[in-house]
Amino acid sequence: MIKIEQLRVELSIIARATVYALDTHPIAKKLVGGTLSFAEYDYYLAQVSHQIQGTSAMLAAAGARLEELGRPLLGGLFGRKAGEEDHDAWPSRDRAVLAGPGIEVIAIPPSSAVLGYRSFTWFLANDEPVSLLGVAYVLETLGQERAGQAAENLIEKSGIAHISNAVRFLRGHGEVDHDHMRALEIALEDVRSREEAEKIVLAARVTAWMYLAFFQRPNAAIEA
Repeated sequence: MIKIEQLRVELSIIARATVYALDTHPIAKKLVGGTLSFAEYDYYLAQVSHQIQGTSAMLAAAGARLEELGRPLLGGLFGRKAGEEDHDAWPSRDRAVLAGPGIEVIAIPPSSAVLGYRSFTWFLANDEPVSLLGVAYVLETLGQERAGQAAENLIEKSGIAHISNAVRFLRGHGEVDHDHMRALEIALEDVRSREEAEKIVLAARVTAWMYLAFFQRPNAAIEA
């Protein structure tokens, strides 16, 4: 018999540890504290833009697969999220705002961590869609706990040109992720086996590991 409260506790521990890791990571803590340089913030936006590219299609695929498996509660959750993912465009729009007169914003390829995350979530959507609850739990907790704070601190402290109009991604997630977390807590009630719970926890751990790697440009120091 699966104990839902135990699952919630395990996910909460992982998510809270990830928030702490974000606060202490040498680059991520600068995002939260609002002290990223232009180059660092632009790189972050580029990576999250790559991260969420195709998210709507991935969530729609997960929702359809869950409906096929006779899981309408979860299928409906992911289907609704797929429908609201105009969020996909937010980081790209923020990068466009940064590219003011005399400021060059160049194409930045996805990191290996981002490519791994996208492959991982598509695998889950098609083969283990219930496990996406673990991915969502970590990301929604990060958004709820730190995204709005990061947006306000960047505006106040970074000195980046046009920054007040270039935090839509962070500010938006700070606003909507509280509602998303409430929906996730309800969805966890539909977890039906210990195996499902273990895979959800594993997906949460993998997501936490990959997310922090989004901040570090490989084999190059980010301009201070």
